Amino acid sequence: MGQRNTYLWLSVLPGSASEGRDGAEAAPPARLRLIVDEESFDLEVVASSAEQIDLGKRAYPRPADWAREGYWSASLEVLARLATAASLLLEIDSGDGQLRRYEPWKADLDTLKQFVAQISPDAP
Repeated sequence: MGQRNTYLWLSVLPGSASEGRDGAEAAPPARLRLIVDEESFDLEVVASSAEQIDLGKRAYPRPADWAREGYWSASLEVLARLATAASLLLEIDSGDGQLRRYEPWKADLDTLKQFVAQISPDAP
């Protein structure tokens, strides 16, 4: 029936210097690290647009026209870990080779838990 791939989509606002530019033309940040309950996961960027992964259309609307977006390869294991995370941090390349760290303000993981359960009933 084919192969299923799972991705993590992010929209990244690169700063005021990029205002007025089309975010679809800019490459997504190359480095992305998730720290889930103290365990680190380095994810690989696979696309900067939905068309590059045969999605057909953008997964979600960008918050600004000049926002960059990216799709990172995320295994079912990583998604399952995210869905049950007690603590979560995101480190992303700011464009100058430095990783900036973010933590969720209000992490609502219920929808992710439902998605993981739907595609893999054996997941935790």
